[in-house]
Amino acid sequence: MGPKMMVLITGYERNSLVFPLSRPPKGPSADQPAPDIRQDADTDNHRIRLEASPSGCRDTMSGEAAPYRVRIDIDHQTLRGCGGWLPPPPE
Repeated sequence: MGPKMMVLITGYERNSLVFPLSRPPKGPSADQPAPDIRQDADTDNHRIRLEASPSGCRDTMSGEAAPYRVRIDIDHQTLRGCGGWLPPPPE
């Protein structure tokens, strides 16, 4: 997740969907380094709702660690996994 978009990467093929955000997510700050996140977004073809809690997560397939445990509802399907913040784009 970044300030202007959310990217969902799924499957062994690592398919990705990009969702523009109408409002920036409330990200880490000095007062709250790891906030709970709730974000809704849609495109012409997909609707997504993301809920993430900063409880730490380890991907069961890759073993990769991430700061957030994530639940995603997309197109009437629920996905659960790990997630984190996207690095800022290069200037």
